[in-house]
Amino acid sequence: MVAEPIFNVDGMANKGGKITDKACLLMRMENKGDYHDEQYELLATNLGGEDIILETDWLHKHNPQIDWVKNNLTFSTCAERCLVS
Repeated sequence: MVAEPIFNVDGMANKGGKITDKACLLMRMENKGDYHDEQYELLATNLGGEDIILETDWLHKHNPQIDWVKNNLTFSTCAERCLVS
């Protein structure tokens, strides 16, 4: 794989490096017994102190409730918006 340049959320070039690897992940979103699975392609790079950055399109689609104090996402609308029959 050819290393690809990566840009941070603020649009600046990532000083930590380029995208070095890709991985597929099956992600399960659960809330009160309802759930759905989605497959995502994750891109690996040095993010400094961050573990992951979720893209705006993903956040818009799932519209999670974010509790910044508990460091927690709640997917209360996934049953209505994301479940595919």
